[in-house]
Amino acid sequence: MNTLRALGVVDEVRRLMQRRCDELAQSRQHYAELFEGSAEARIVTSATVAIENANPAAGELFGRSPLQLYRKPLASLIMPTDLPRFRAMELSLLRGADRCAWDGSIRRPRAIAVPAHFDARRIASSMRLCWVIRPLS
Repeated sequence: MNTLRALGVVDEVRRLMQRRCDELAQSRQHYAELFEGSAEARIVTSATVAIENANPAAGELFGRSPLQLYRKPLASLIMPTDLPRFRAMELSLLRGADRCAWDGSIRRPRAIAVPAHFDARRIASSMRLCWVIRPLS
């Protein structure tokens, strides 16, 4: 009888785990649809501020495909004159600030400057950052 009860508990745990996996898959799908479908340029960076993910709008803004942005340091896409402000914002976020915003310029291919608004936030209890970048012109 104890074996049958144990098997019932194991089956219940399996059902609960499957339901949680299904919920996580649905949540991930929802996130992907919001991220990929956004008209705003969105970039996720690692603690080293290397690009981990970029949506199509970010690729268009930076004049590259999202795949070409992968692992590229975000700082390499900022105009050199704006790097000190970018570094200060980056440091503030990595030291614990929840959100930072500033206006600067991004660097497109052939060193073309595009004025942009940067809004960045930490991603829940991780060292990853989410950047929303909007052209100002």
